[in-house]
Amino acid sequence: MDDDVWIPIAASNGWIVITRDGAMLRRPVETTAIRSASARHIALDPEKRQLNLWQELEIVVTQWRAIERLQEEPGPWVRFATRSGLRRVL
Repeated sequence: MDDDVWIPIAASNGWIVITRDGAMLRRPVETTAIRSASARHIALDPEKRQLNLWQELEIVVTQWRAIERLQEEPGPWVRFATRSGLRRVL
């Protein structure tokens, strides 16, 4: 499914999307979809290109409480997540 289709669907369901795609902000179609749908995204450690499943899980579990607190924050926004924290980039 194309990004401009699934991003609004996720946003309309109130979901926070957790993705490995840290390059989303370099693609105009995705950035436009995030902004227009007021979507909320978390990208897992975009500086590291090849995270294994354990490393991805470790980031999510380490940041889970911070992610839960974001549930009430309206979009659009994108945050990058690492083991040490969340950083807003949009």
